[in-house]
Amino acid sequence: MGFKSGGVWRETLTPRQSGTAGNPITFGAYGVGASPSIRGDTALSSWTSESGTSTSNIAANITASADDASDGFGAIQTALGYAHIGYQFSYHTKAGYRFSAVTIPPGAIIDTATFTLWEAGGGGGVTCNAEITGEKTVTPATFSTISNMNTRFTNKTTARVTWGMPVISPETPYTSPDISSIIQEVIGLSGWASGNYITLLLADNGTNASGVYRQPQTYDHTGTLHPLLSVTYHTTGATIYYASSATAPSQVWYNGSRLTLAAAKANLITGTYWWDSGNSRVYIFDDPTGKTVLASVRNVVVLAKNYVTIQGLTLEYGNIGIEAITLAGLRDVKILGNSIQHNGLHGVHLGNYYLETASPATNLLVDGNTVADNGGHGIEIIYKTTNVTVSNNTITGNGRIPDPAYGWHGISLWSYDTSHSPSALITRNTVTNQYGAPLSTSYEGTGIQADNNATNVTISYNTVTGSQGCGMLVNSATNANVYYNLITNSGTGHVSNSACGIGVNASNGVNLYHNTIYGSYERGIQSFGSVPSFNVKNNILYNNGTSEILTYSSPTSDYNVVYHAAGGTFMDRSGTDYNWVNWKSNTGHDAHSVNADPPFTNPGAGDFTLQSGSPAIGAGVYIAGVSAANPPNIGAK
Repeated sequence: MGFKSGGVWRETLTPRQSGTAGNPITFGAYGVGASPSIRGDTALSSWTSESGTSTSNIAANITASADDASDGFGAIQTALGYAHIGYQFSYHTKAGYRFSAVTIPPGAIIDTATFTLWEAGGGGGVTCNAEITGEKTVTPATFSTISNMNTRFTNKTTARVTWGMPVISPETPYTSPDISSIIQEVIGLSGWASGNYITLLLADNGTNASGVYRQPQTYDHTGTLHPLLSVTYHTTGATIYYASSATAPSQVWYNGSRLTLAAAKANLITGTYWWDSGNSRVYIFDDPTGKTVLASVRNVVVLAKNYVTIQGLTLEYGNIGIEAITLAGLRDVKILGNSIQHNGLHGVHLGNYYLETASPATNLLVDGNTVADNGGHGIEIIYKTTNVTVSNNTITGNGRIPDPAYGWHGISLWSYDTSHSPSALITRNTVTNQYGAPLSTSYEGTGIQADNNATNVTISYNTVTGSQGCGMLVNSATNANVYYNLITNSGTGHVSNSACGIGVNASNGVNLYHNTIYGSYERGIQSFGSVPSFNVKNNILYNNGTSEILTYSSPTSDYNVVYHAAGGTFMDRSGTDYNWVNWKSNTGHDAHSVNADPPFTNPGAGDFTLQSGSPAIGAGVYIAGVSAANPPNIGAK
């Protein structure tokens, strides 16, 4: 069946019958022009305006040395690293804090506000009683002299809050009682504008015994525990807009830009939408007049037939680009050369019916597609499968809609138990800029992942770059062969333990061969939990953040080239850091491995071929069925 090039269809493509082994059914394109577009969205119209309330949160910091200061027993101190609050050496001490860029609009209603400090090391053994006020001006200056500071303490807000500062350990935060009355008074002053500074004044309240004091850290203290002002406010009278929708959308687009789902109607701000499930309405903050507002409300392709090919189409702006997991024993499906983009959930969701244990989905091919800018996984292979190939796809910028309950991956393979285990060959794909890590601390935002109960998986000859999580992860899987992959700049989300080149966790039968792992934020290779039969050979690990290898398992690691320009202790076994010499002597790993620069031809331009004379050339151990030569080069190139 052909769709005319350049045409647009807003409906779901649902094949009604299966083909046969000799006569598969193909859905593709004919004619000249752009590939046919099948879309899963609908235009929202008949908008109604409504007066709304918008709630926002801001966090303001101290950003310069002269923005906080304390009375150091009659002399101003702006660079000491901590302030004095309390009664010490016959002085009732005080401090001032000038917070920058307080983006609260005039007329806002302050709901909550707190002031947080971190202790450097105080005294007295009992609670220190302090008073918080605000400087009564919309243009507070930096702190300069003790005379200037004393004058400013005479120009205080009427609102004031008593703060009993407890005895706590250094590096521990104090958070004040609610100070919304103080902030409300300051932003209510004539001339207040969003982005102005606010100065809070903190002083001994006169009730402390001698020797009772606190020393909260200031901007100049080492580290990043600087004073913090946190405020929640709302504005009233803003106009919001709603339109009816029979179906809850997976996403909403406003004039070509994806909106972010607000937590509640009161949280609507520019660039957001909210779904009112009780009234089947989509609310937006931005005026829809003259604009195109689209809601993704259906899957683009729903495939539950065998011997079907989907080829050369653009499948976009739906919930899922291709949904094919409802037929038990699905077989002989090909997804070839499509553009699968801008969907609210996954690009491709392919596999078996979730209860099927007897008949695996088989002979499934996903090849040569561009899968981009989808809200969830780029490609997900799920439940009991065999003879699945995911190859030659360009998978970029997926996982764009964060979800705290799920982590998104460029290519994901998993099932909920071992009786439904999926298997696949994942080869020669390019996966870039995968999103998904910042809301999770558990191995999310991975480029390619063989996850729970996956088995007999080969991940080979792929290029993975710029994942927010690990580049690749083998997690609770069995018999995973990971070889000849180039993995660079992983862990851009900076989530601890999810910022590695290749991660292995609680799996069995894992082989990492001939991979090049470059510039990960945290580690090159990491493994946690028991991993029986674990081999790490012929890999290049180059300038990965804290460790080139961290393992709590017992891999057979050898014939690798490891380079860490900073030197020092860059290998880790079960939490003990080693330099290269001690790593080899204490762990027994890497007897034939080399600690040297490979070097690469032009890594900045993505060329990781080896320069002539590289110690990785011809230095590997031959691995039958994997190595491209005998003796092979170490690394992926």
